[in-house]
Amino acid sequence: MEQFSPGGLADSARGFIFGPGILDLYYFEHVPLASDVIVLDSRNCPPARLDDTQATELLIAKFRRVLFSRGFFRLRALQLAAEPLPGEIHIPYWVGFRGHGSNARLEVIDAVRRRFEGAKVRRLLTDWLASIN
Repeated sequence: MEQFSPGGLADSARGFIFGPGILDLYYFEHVPLASDVIVLDSRNCPPARLDDTQATELLIAKFRRVLFSRGFFRLRALQLAAEPLPGEIHIPYWVGFRGHGSNARLEVIDAVRRRFEGAKVRRLLTDWLASIN
């Protein structure tokens, strides 16, 4: 993601959208190198729901909202550009279940950042688990 203003290139960031495009942006300081990722096959990996065009449009819209919410609405002639990267990156989560029956609940921790996730991620995982036959 790059921001352009009349003064030239303002900043660049790496953001990714996951799931159906409802999650917050996931920020990387740089594109992960091959040594930073682990390649594996797993049945516990939901398929992508967005094509590159949809993901690019959502990324630009979300990034624009982030800029405006931080007071960058004064920038004139702001242009944002996003370019899809080849392949996919899946972020691992630790999922814990507590309770039983209809009272069962999920707790989700981002395995990279080691932080609890909120309702958006819990809902996404609940829907995904419910869709598995």
